[in-house]
Amino acid sequence: MALEPSVLESRFTDLALASANFGFLLPYEPLLVLHGASCEARAATAPADAVAAARQFGEVLAAEVGHRTGVRLPAGDQPARLDILSRAGVLVPQVLDAFNDLHRFDGSTCEGREAAAHLVERCFMLAAWFFRALTGDAESMNFVHAAVSDLSVLAQRVAALEEDLPRLRREFDLRVSPVTLAVAEREQLIVSARDAAYEPLRESDIAAEVQRRLDKAGWDVLGAGEETQLNRSLGCVLVEPRLAGGLRADMLLTVGGQVVGIVECKRDGTDLTDAMERVGALAETPAGSLPWPMWRSPLPYRYVSDGRRLLFCDANDPEPHARLVSGFHQPRTLARWQREAEADSAAPTYRARQAAYLLRQNEGFDQLRVAQHRAVRAIEQALAVGQRRALVQMATGSGQSFTGVFTAYRQLRYARAGRVLFVADRKLAVHQLIAQLRQFSMPDGGRPLDDVYHVQELTADGLAPSASVAVATVQRLSAMLAGTPTPEDGSDCVSAYETAEWQAHPDATPWK
Repeated sequence: MALEPSVLESRFTDLALASANFGFLLPYEPLLVLHGASCEARAATAPADAVAAARQFGEVLAAEVGHRTGVRLPAGDQPARLDILSRAGVLVPQVLDAFNDLHRFDGSTCEGREAAAHLVERCFMLAAWFFRALTGDAESMNFVHAAVSDLSVLAQRVAALEEDLPRLRREFDLRVSPVTLAVAEREQLIVSARDAAYEPLRESDIAAEVQRRLDKAGWDVLGAGEETQLNRSLGCVLVEPRLAGGLRADMLLTVGGQVVGIVECKRDGTDLTDAMERVGALAETPAGSLPWPMWRSPLPYRYVSDGRRLLFCDANDPEPHARLVSGFHQPRTLARWQREAEADSAAPTYRARQAAYLLRQNEGFDQLRVAQHRAVRAIEQALAVGQRRALVQMATGSGQSFTGVFTAYRQLRYARAGRVLFVADRKLAVHQLIAQLRQFSMPDGGRPLDDVYHVQELTADGLAPSASVAVATVQRLSAMLAGTPTPEDGSDCVSAYETAEWQAHPDATPWK
């Protein structure tokens, strides 16, 4: 007989109180507490049962993560679920490895105490990851090794709930049906999940990690006594320099011997947006107040990091907005931005050129249909006000490809974009798009686009420096970003969307 809701709630509460390692998950998903505690309680006495509980823990957690992030997952196929979550960017490699560990053991046979104990700790790692992703709590969480008597109590409280487990699982499976989330909400959840995969850094380690990332981007971090060697490299980093008024910055960035930017390190969990506002005050250092030449005051290129997240702001932008970036810009990138700002003080940045020039140019619009005209204008208006993403939906046959090519031409011609990247989901589409780009006649003279802006397919050999337009399959781009070989299984000849749909619905008509 099913337990009354009040009795069930009371027993779950008792279980959570007895489980130091999984009880904190009760407000988010009670089944995770039950499976996690079951694995822990039986790891020493019934390893096969513990392995089975760990497997169930992974299955429930994957389904819950997919539900909360709005990622559509197939029922009952854990490897496919993990693959889709990984492709969606939710699972970083170390989290995916932990999920795979829980799935690769077969709970129907005895795997041994050592394997069961390992899986308990993997379950705890995933529990902590899930908790940090939902709450943003940056405190370190440590596994608690329970005494034998405590494990006995835990096993009793698990047993009190197991009779209702089949019903609870059926209710769970109905509850985690796909949901539709706003794009911004989904992206924020995915960012939180990725951030939660990394243990919080100690304050003493944050500056070292920031310097490591600067070095990776090509910056030369100057040591003590090397502050006068600003011309040793194109981009140099001054560590803990003194500013006007006795203040100190964590780091200053120099390009070509001139100070151009500032980097501040903050404790893990700090609100980086608030920290960026305080960095703005440090960047107001008056010209001539430093012992090194300044490019301009206030310093335009500003970074704030907690060792994991990195927030960037370009004060040269109209109405500057801070944004998260994946890494520090290379010195040559800042050098190019300097040259562009000096060449056009009225519109010193890419975003400024959007507002200053692009919206005023109507050349070539007479070639467009009404829907195409509206789409191009909507994209340009979004970029001009600082929105970094825009989605255009157009009906089949309405000229989506030409709209994209025309938009790219205007970005290159009037906003002086450095490079435009097109991504397609299959190789045939890449070749068709390259042909269309090369055949496009520019409205300002009729010359082929490729004569002025070199069009090139992204391959394993990379791009020529002269390439202004790159075209790639999503499979190629994903592999290059992950540092892995491009699959040779022909997957770049098949739509990635159709592949994901087939995985989610294997009983449907297969794709061709």
